[in-house]
Amino acid sequence: MTIAKGIKKYFETQLEEDTVESHIEKLKGHVYTNKVKVVLYDEERDVYHLIYKINRSKNECMIASYRRTSPNNYEVCLPFIDSLDHHFGRCRILNDHKYLNKDIRDIEHIFLNELKKEVVS
Repeated sequence: MTIAKGIKKYFETQLEEDTVESHIEKLKGHVYTNKVKVVLYDEERDVYHLIYKINRSKNECMIASYRRTSPNNYEVCLPFIDSLDHHFGRCRILNDHKYLNKDIRDIEHIFLNELKKEVVS
């Protein structure tokens, strides 16, 4: 590879943005599962979005959103995949989050236990 081609290739990779939709398209294997496949973090609102049950053929997925400071602020929605960049484009994609590849049902139990602790306190 020439130096010019190497520089061009470097800049092409730097300009390539990893959007939520493109990230989901790159996921390999079975993604229609209860395991969290993508974790997004909205720094502005301090909200995590856990994406699971990704169904590419129906253009939909499930998202469980929660605030780190208060897991009882927990909600689930069913957006279209091709609208994710519009709604969640400002979020950072976390590739090393503790809930990545964990079953959403187990995560819900964790939230319920934390909520019980808050109520008892």
